[in-house]
Amino acid sequence: MKALFPSLQTAREMFRMRTHTHPTRDWFIILGTAALLTGLSVGFNVWLYFSVTNSTVSTGTEAAVPAFDTSVVDTVERAYEARSEEAARYQDTYRFVDPSK
Repeated sequence: MKALFPSLQTAREMFRMRTHTHPTRDWFIILGTAALLTGLSVGFNVWLYFSVTNSTVSTGTEAAVPAFDTSVVDTVERAYEARSEEAARYQDTYRFVDPSK
C-alpha cells in the first residue's frame, strides 16, 4: 500500500527507534525545537509589548471605579477616637485608690 503522504512516511522512518541510535540527531531536534519555541515566544512578547504601548490592543484592565461607601471607615474612625478619649481619661480623670495602703 502506498503512503498517502510520502513526506510523513520519511519522517516516520527518521524518528523510528532502531538498534542504532543517533544521539546527535536527537539533540539537534531537541535544541532546534527549544530554539524555535523560544524565538516564537520572544517574537510574540515583542509584538505584544509594542502593540500595548502603541495602544492598538486593549488590555481590558480599564474598569469603572465604583462609588466607595465611607460609612464603614467613619465607624472605625469614631471607634478609635472613643478609645483615645478613654485612654486620656485613664491618665487624667480617673483616680485609682490602692487598697493595700
